[in-house]
Amino acid sequence: GIVAVSLVDISVIRPTVRTSHVVESYVGPRAGAAATGAAGSIDVGGALSLHAGQVGSGNTASLDAFSVSVGLVSFDSVRPDVVVGGRTLAHLGGKFVIDAGAVNVTASAPDNDASTDVFSLDVGLVNVGGGTTAVRVEHETASYIADAADITLTGGPLAFLAESTGHAVAESFSINIGLVGVRDMDAAATVAGATRAYVGTNAVLQANNVSLRARSIGNTADAA
Repeated sequence: GIVAVSLVDISVIRPTVRTSHVVESYVGPRAGAAATGAAGSIDVGGALSLHAGQVGSGNTASLDAFSVSVGLVSFDSVRPDVVVGGRTLAHLGGKFVIDAGAVNVTASAPDNDASTDVFSLDVGLVNVGGGTTAVRVEHETASYIADAADITLTGGPLAFLAESTGHAVAESFSINIGLVGVRDMDAAATVAGATRAYVGTNAVLQANNVSLRARSIGNTADAA
């Protein structure tokens, strides 16, 4: 986007790009739903697999180009907001008896990318309060047994796996300043969020072989 202003008072300029969707695979109530007394039994000859994941390019938020050209203007801050949020969840909940050769509960979010290619601020006779290029990955990935669940597994092993990777990139940050006072301008790229595999509070699990793995690898944050 392009913003050109003159002889104007502006508080905050905030170009925003966000992803916030939820991908979820589960037995029992969905995540965050009120207890519904969901119960039942599942009997399969082979393996039972619950997989929540991504396709294609995954979760991407990108601000390709944003420029501000300012004349006689006073504003407090320039704060771009580029965030990859949302959740990828796979879980067992409710009260279920499962008879299967194996049960695999997998949440996979390998491609979470937040980036800005260009952010430029061209300033003439201006007083600038402060600014930041905030590029953040805050995606949550989790594989788990829900709080207060009662799960009985007969048959083979039960495996929980949560895996994710995040990349945050602020590739370019430039300021051209004439007769101007600038207090603070900075570029920031952050990979945060969470990757978890766990058994929830007050859950009951009966099974022979159980594994819980959470891994987050190859995360990068670069503010060039």
